[in-house]
Amino acid sequence: MKKSYPTIITDLLFLLLLMLLLLPACSGTGTSVLDTGLGHVTQKGSAVMAANKVPNDTLEQDGSASDSATKGTETQPGADMTTDNESSIQNRSAGDRVNESSASEQRADSIALTDSANLKANEPIQIKISAIGDIILHQAVIDGDGSSNYNPIFKNVAASLQSADFAIAGYEGTLNGPPYSGYPLFGGPDEIAKALQNAGIAMVTTANNHVLDRGLSGVIRTPQVFQKLGMTVVGTRSKKTDATFSVQDIGGIKVGFTAYTWETIGTETQRTINGIPLPKGTEDLIDSFNPSRAERYKKDLAGMKQRIADMRHSGAECIVFLIHWGEEYNTTSSAMQQKMAKFLAENGVDVIFGYHPHVLQEIAVLPQPVNKKNLLVFYSLSGFVSNMEFGTHGTKGYAEDAIIASAVIQKEVDGFVHVVKGAYEGTYMLKENILGHRMHRAIPVRAALADPAGYAVGKSLAQIEKSARRTETVMKKNSPLEGTILEEVKK
Repeated sequence: MKKSYPTIITDLLFLLLLMLLLLPACSGTGTSVLDTGLGHVTQKGSAVMAANKVPNDTLEQDGSASDSATKGTETQPGADMTTDNESSIQNRSAGDRVNESSASEQRADSIALTDSANLKANEPIQIKISAIGDIILHQAVIDGDGSSNYNPIFKNVAASLQSADFAIAGYEGTLNGPPYSGYPLFGGPDEIAKALQNAGIAMVTTANNHVLDRGLSGVIRTPQVFQKLGMTVVGTRSKKTDATFSVQDIGGIKVGFTAYTWETIGTETQRTINGIPLPKGTEDLIDSFNPSRAERYKKDLAGMKQRIADMRHSGAECIVFLIHWGEEYNTTSSAMQQKMAKFLAENGVDVIFGYHPHVLQEIAVLPQPVNKKNLLVFYSLSGFVSNMEFGTHGTKGYAEDAIIASAVIQKEVDGFVHVVKGAYEGTYMLKENILGHRMHRAIPVRAALADPAGYAVGKSLAQIEKSARRTETVMKKNSPLEGTILEEVKK
């Protein structure tokens, strides 16, 4: 029986609808990307990139808490090279997670099938790396209230440190168990390591002029204390086969970190740090350089150049040096610092965080002639924690001031990685007598001036105001910062 035209049309429409319904299930593309989770992954990665993106006119510091142990995926060189494949997916860009041969096709499919408002895969990635200066445990800091609880020292700056994608501190001294002591041979309690981690610190440099204060055993044990907490250590090692640098995957940008300390003059055959001869077995455990002996210094610089190449070979897209250098209590960088910074810029280093002088020094931007980028150098972050007073060594308060230094690193869509911003937040080391105990607190200066009651600094307001003026005096020495915006964080 012949069907009428309306019936045929109706049947054709039914068949067409059925084909449309069955087509996605039969296709080799389409929803298969979403079924494997890739579409979800891409969206999640894009959300991370959007969260990491910092506006050009300001550094965002939302103070949100975060676990420092998950902020970077570490790759270490040498025989013990490992990659943390179980790191949080939020610490990797979509491009890093999709590395198969058909990655670009899969990513394009994902883009076509997801909400463009939630997808930022074609935007640059930005991360913020923050650093604080030397943690120096003078006896009064060690004693505190007798509880070995050092969390209160950092409670007012923890939000700033945790707002960074990765935060670093310099620990000056040793952790070699009791008896504990401050100056001149520093040996602190292990509890300081946990307090730093609680504050948001993920990495510690242990290369400094007090590294030998407890001999070989102190050199060996100090990094172990931090590492047992899951923190990364650079500058010294427990055994010579340990890694000499660390490459961290931070928000989709691979950053290489290494640290060095200066040596005292020593002799042609005996290296010394702080005048102490290096005990047998420590030569391969401490990264150091000797600017007082020309031939040795030449070799030391060649070693740094090779270290940079090794980090690049291990995947580092950005290089950060942590250097213990300069002249104590001098608020201007020395000729040696400036020459070394220039050498490192010429060899592709992106950021230098400086330690040792116990006072702040200026910030500079130096050109990288080969890479057409800039090196951002904080010549000295000052001592972040110490018991130094207004009159210590005639410093007139400058040894009480420090900064939280930050560098914003950007990865362009074409893969070019460079520093786009530097920032600093002034801090003041407040000493208080509470119930007969001398207690220490790092105070964010601008925030405390804006809210004295909130930071409980009413009685110390005049001291904090003077700290702000001293920091301004040092920062006026900053070199012209062409190509990089430097700003003071004011809350």
